[in-house]
Amino acid sequence: MNPSSVPLMSDAAASDPSSRRLEPAMGLGLSDRLIDRMVLISSVAAAVCALALLHARAYPVSMTVDALAALLLFFLWLCRHRISSGRRLACLALTGILVAVPAIVFNPYSPDGYLLVAGVMALSFTNWSGRRALALPVACVLLLAAMAVGVSLDWIRVSTVAPDFSGRPQAWVIVCLTVVLLGTAMGGAIFELKHRLLSQIELLESSNRQLFRFAYQDAVTGLWNVDFLDRELERGRASGQVHQFMVIELLGLRELSALCGPGRVDQLWRDGVELLRTNLSADSLMLCRMSGDQLAVWSPELDPHRLIEATKAFMAHACSKLSLDRLGIQLHAASVSFPEHGVDLDALRRSAQVALQSALVQGPGACVPFAAEMLQQLHEEQVLRERVRQALDQDGFYAVYQAKVDREHQQIVGFEGLARMRPLEDEQVPGPATFISVLHAEGWMTQFGERMLQRILHDMPALCARYGADIQVAANVSPALFLSPGFPDLLKGLLIESGVAASNLIIEITEEVFVGDLQRLRQACAALRDLGVQVSLDDFGSGFSSLSYLREVHFDEIKIDRSFVQRIETDRRSQMVLATLCELGRDFDCRVVIEGVETAGQLERISGLHGVCLQGFYFARPQPLDLLLER
Repeated sequence: MNPSSVPLMSDAAASDPSSRRLEPAMGLGLSDRLIDRMVLISSVAAAVCALALLHARAYPVSMTVDALAALLLFFLWLCRHRISSGRRLACLALTGILVAVPAIVFNPYSPDGYLLVAGVMALSFTNWSGRRALALPVACVLLLAAMAVGVSLDWIRVSTVAPDFSGRPQAWVIVCLTVVLLGTAMGGAIFELKHRLLSQIELLESSNRQLFRFAYQDAVTGLWNVDFLDRELERGRASGQVHQFMVIELLGLRELSALCGPGRVDQLWRDGVELLRTNLSADSLMLCRMSGDQLAVWSPELDPHRLIEATKAFMAHACSKLSLDRLGIQLHAASVSFPEHGVDLDALRRSAQVALQSALVQGPGACVPFAAEMLQQLHEEQVLRERVRQALDQDGFYAVYQAKVDREHQQIVGFEGLARMRPLEDEQVPGPATFISVLHAEGWMTQFGERMLQRILHDMPALCARYGADIQVAANVSPALFLSPGFPDLLKGLLIESGVAASNLIIEITEEVFVGDLQRLRQACAALRDLGVQVSLDDFGSGFSSLSYLREVHFDEIKIDRSFVQRIETDRRSQMVLATLCELGRDFDCRVVIEGVETAGQLERISGLHGVCLQGFYFARPQPLDLLLER
């Protein structure tokens, strides 16, 4: 790893007491207290050995070395606070080597010198690591090898006769002290290292548990997170186990966070999780917070139908218990199965999201199991969006025109321009209801309305030349385009560009345009009327507020919805309502157009109405411009 890529520890982390607690446990060297004890014990042992040799009047060199070692070690113990632990231990090891050399040379059959060398090597491996740990053992080996070479070359004279300890109890004292010294030192070192190792293992286990919680648990709810879920799915795939998932989505959390703060959302999560644990008490169930607004419940054992029923019961209980309706929170859920609906977490979440979209359409509290047809439908919707976008960018829409006929004179008095999509190669062309819904959903209606209005105005001179200069053509526009401040200027520019008289154009709007500022609607209608363009209210009578619209805004034309014509042959009430609406339109000084006339029977029932225009398949279907010009 490149060291420059490793982030540095922040000042806050460096000063954190919890991080400092880890430092002593991470080193396995001997503690200062144990080293000081070893120095003091060694000093006393060396002094006793020197006195024993003095009393026995033997080995004067060893006696002198032991006495100097005792003084040196005692001085080292007195200055323990000024000398680092590593240096104190190094001095102790070197002193042991110095004591061992004359002991081996002058008494090679006694084990005390060899024990000291072995103890020095063991302490080196115990306290240091790497090259430092090998330094003293290598030095001891080289020293013993040098002594062996010196003995073999007769540079060092040693006694070949084993010493007789029967008359010299001091020698036994020295050997015993050496064994006690080494046993105490090594036993203490091993005990301390064992204690430190156990403490470190316990600390690491605690840290692992904490890191496991950090890695796999949600901080707010304490539930498992997506990383844990991903790990469980890996295990399930390896073992071939099937998991049933229920993904619950909460809508409205962002708005609640903006109104009441993130703390209120966190508390709602905790309350909801507690309620969920109470309702779904099965031991095999596991809970996971998948995202900021999604919760997963899964089980390898529970029947999917039981899981769905339990989830529905929980959502109903949560809405009443937590007052979710009052908070503006809605719940819906989706059921997926692993690995049937996804072999990994990403695929499983995609399947769940597709089912959640279907549940969202069905309404709050819906729980929808995933089906492969949903994914196919989603793919088809995506293809349709791309096709509509392509048609919008590449002039893929054109206009067809349906005639309006004067009932009394049975002649064409106008047309309504309708949008159609051009086919692309051999594809099936989506109908108007389909691509209009896509345009509405994607927010492309304004751009589409401008394109179609430009197209209709481009065709109008030819229609006027063929059917008379007074012919009128209606164009539908979206509420967003109609109410935009720049629409009158746009329309004026298009009229000038096409050379069409404003009186030949009718702008049709639907009741959706009334959802907003009524004063703004009056201003928009007045601006078009100043240009000489007429305004028509389409689908009149289909809404509950149509009559109030006529009271508030003046329209030049109303188009009665086709629903009143469909049952006019068999329903007398429909006949009466239709007649009343026509009379009402005339009273408000509006031209009346009846849409949806498709049969001779419908035309016969309308024959008693005067001063109305008719539009429908009975007279003409929508036709392209070239066919209308050939008539």
